[in-house]
Amino acid sequence: MTPRATTLTRYLGSVERITHPDGRLEIKRRLPGGALISYTRSADGLGSSSPDVYFSQIMIDRF
Repeated sequence: MTPRATTLTRYLGSVERITHPDGRLEIKRRLPGGALISYTRSADGLGSSSPDVYFSQIMIDRF
């Protein structure tokens, strides 16, 4: 029987730390107002040049 690779996810408040089976590390942080900052580091320790930032907005039209 071969061991299965698992993804480990840890939560601390609004921070999510995901360790993938291939050694890649992904850190996500949710900010008030709906923004999400995501940073990924490869197994060899090299990270992206800058974190990715995503915004979630709710649009309300009032006529």
